[in-house]
Amino acid sequence: MRTKLQWCAYNIQKCLDSIYLLFIFITLYFAVTSTNLNLRSNSGDEFIGIGTTWVSIVFLLIIIAIVLAFAVNQTFRTLWRRVFIQHGVLVATIIVVLALLWQLIVILQTHPAIGFDPGAIHEALTQTSSANIRSYYSYNTNNLSLLLIQHEIAKVMHNTSWLMFDLVNWLLLIGTVLVNMTTVWFVDKRKLAIGLYTHAVWLMLFPMVLVPYSDIYVLPFVALLILCYVIISTTKWHIVLKVGISIIAGLTLSGIYFLKPSAMIPIIAIFVIEFLHILITRNNNQKIMLMKILVVTVFLLTAGFSYQLGNKVLQNQTYMVIQKNRTLPPIHFISMGVSGDAHKSIIRNVFYLGLN
Repeated sequence: MRTKLQWCAYNIQKCLDSIYLLFIFITLYFAVTSTNLNLRSNSGDEFIGIGTTWVSIVFLLIIIAIVLAFAVNQTFRTLWRRVFIQHGVLVATIIVVLALLWQLIVILQTHPAIGFDPGAIHEALTQTSSANIRSYYSYNTNNLSLLLIQHEIAKVMHNTSWLMFDLVNWLLLIGTVLVNMTTVWFVDKRKLAIGLYTHAVWLMLFPMVLVPYSDIYVLPFVALLILCYVIISTTKWHIVLKVGISIIAGLTLSGIYFLKPSAMIPIIAIFVIEFLHILITRNNNQKIMLMKILVVTVFLLTAGFSYQLGNKVLQNQTYMVIQKNRTLPPIHFISMGVSGDAHKSIIRNVFYLGLN
């Protein structure tokens, strides 16, 4: 019975890995073929390139050129391996830096005003007495935490421009990349170049850097949560250090909840993975089990305490007057990415979590 259970758990984990990779490639496909980059005439849609984008054309041409070069030229194959594999970490680092510089150029040249939720947050930085703004935050209190954070940033910088907050986005992305690469280093140092190449592609095709919203602000927190999990589960650090890391993880989870509740999906995935791991490994070492129980207990207590503290701050804040009886329940925002018409949010969230 135990062997059969292990077999089922192993195959479930392999199935989850396949689904994860599928969504990553689907997300990359939609990023390359975004309708925002469609080639079309101004007079109508009767244009042969209506379903084509400049990005997809260039992307396909580059892929075709590389494949042909590999097929017919031994020198090219040797040079490719030497540059992109043997010196992969250095070359990939340079490409990531260039991708970040590309994003910086885009920010400096555009930094547009954004409507919808980011616009409501930006307006509230200078206007808190508007009935519409107060009504918005009474209904969407999930964005109140981000508003207070941006308000503090604006006070420190003495600036509320879109450019300044886009630059904050850029710094948050840099932090996310650094944390993610640290995670890859702990998991497998040999995969560091692959991780850097993946992030370079992501950064090249990530227009959300222009949107100062929770989608960006939550990324470093998600990355840090995964890093904490990797350190706890894969290293042989002393139990005292792992307990300290579990405290950081608990604080991080609380931060994720207040910034973007739907981004709590990783903690669900972590618990599922650990449950499957227990079924597969069949480890009867009581000392290891007691250490895991201690780490999980500290993590949950820290998360609960920090949640209570954060909730108290939100309840007592005076910056934005809201009507608490109109507030949507937290479960609404947690489930946004997994139900109903929010299928686009599924792809977006999987993209973020997969890259972290």
